[in-house]
Amino acid sequence: YFWLAAVGAIIIALVWLVVRRMKRGGAEDYIVDKVKQQWAGVEQLLEQNSDVSGKLAIMEADKLLDYALKSIGFPGKDLGERLRSAAYRHPQVRDVWPAHKVRNRLVHETDYHLDARTARSAIQQFKRALQTLRVL
Repeated sequence: YFWLAAVGAIIIALVWLVVRRMKRGGAEDYIVDKVKQQWAGVEQLLEQNSDVSGKLAIMEADKLLDYALKSIGFPGKDLGERLRSAAYRHPQVRDVWPAHKVRNRLVHETDYHLDARTARSAIQQFKRALQTLRVL
């Protein structure tokens, strides 16, 4: 009877986990709460309409997307690999690549100039990706 009870408990636990994951598409409440809280900071940075705040907003949005992908469980050693992995389940996530490339240019190219239009567009792409992942 012990083995039967143990197998039953395991089955109940697995069903419970599946139901919880389906509730948000895989994202736990604490992940969603953290993303929403930090996203508010990203939008505040963007509203400041300065070169520095736009750059910071993009870098923070990129880090936030990476956090969300890692927390949900997408594998990869960096954001690029996690994005490729996520795109299998969420093809729309591919649309964030231009925004990620803007972030890379900000970090790696000393002469890259970010205009306000590009900053707003990149932030919108990050936002759509986070919404697609159902964490925002």
